[in-house]
Amino acid sequence: KDPRGEGVALTRLGSLHEALGDMEQALDHHRQALRLRENLQDRTGAAFVLARIGSIHESRGELERARESFQRALDLSREVRHDVPAAEALLGLARLARGRGDLEQARSLTEQALERIEEEPKSMSWRLRSKVGDRKKWYRDVGELMAVPEDV
Repeated sequence: KDPRGEGVALTRLGSLHEALGDMEQALDHHRQALRLRENLQDRTGAAFVLARIGSIHESRGELERARESFQRALDLSREVRHDVPAAEALLGLARLARGRGDLEQARSLTEQALERIEEEPKSMSWRLRSKVGDRKKWYRDVGELMAVPEDV
């Protein structure tokens, strides 16, 4: 038995179900993956999974659960000094802030996420870079395109 491989497989299954719109099954697989990663003391893997769980809760309108998952992902990411799951968590928290109408907080969190993405080697953050695109896209998303400096 390979617990690490099982954790990866469960995470991938969760992502597959998420893409198919079956959020209940996705959440179940991600929770199983999280338990495995926690048992293995794989804090980086747990941070990635928690960010996925946060996104699922967000899509279901479970905003407090989403916030808790994103915050746990961010805390773990900071402990292990891994910028990619930290950026994912920060972007999730930014979406929640935007949803509350707190554009200043959304912008601050987005800036922090972009800084982390830019610090990562491209090979480590290609997935996030493809999600985020460029700064103007993210400012547009937080409703502040007019505030984007011209040199961005």
